[in-house]
Amino acid sequence: MLKHAYCVSCNTGSEAVLKNSLLRLMPQATVLYPVFDREERKNGQWQVKTYPLLPGYLFIYMDTPIDTALLYSEKRVVRLLGYREDKGTMHSLIGKDLEFAEWLYDHRGHIKLSRAMLVGDKTKIIDGPLLNYEGEIIKINRQRRSALVRMQVGDLIKDVWLYFHWMTLKDGELVDWR
Repeated sequence: MLKHAYCVSCNTGSEAVLKNSLLRLMPQATVLYPVFDREERKNGQWQVKTYPLLPGYLFIYMDTPIDTALLYSEKRVVRLLGYREDKGTMHSLIGKDLEFAEWLYDHRGHIKLSRAMLVGDKTKIIDGPLLNYEGEIIKINRQRRSALVRMQVGDLIKDVWLYFHWMTLKDGELVDWR
């Protein structure tokens, strides 16, 4: 994990273009546009599709503090979410915001399907991004293979349905549950 993490808001739909622009402006940075995988049933088959996790938001990771003048020179940047220091400069995310940014970084901004199985009448996540997720899981929908997860970064609180792949034990082996 790099030393400083930031969250930048932009207009929804311009994330990919902004990501490329920021990488040109700050080649030393890691810029992530978080996405998640979802299984959808089409023509009787389950297919994995990828969607934006937090539309309109990018995360920037750097070893040095961000140059806000350079950042705001990119016209697609709406604002930098962060914390003001006494001198009026921005510093990186802290606390729960930083934990969330680190979780995204650990998964390279791509939240893939976790695997889950039924244990009695409870759902147990057995691997994947939701295994050690410390955010709040509000609800689980077994039919849709999803969990409603509350995510918060700064003032942004968003409930997002994240998806998992059902597994079952058959003859002592984990197999797909279909």
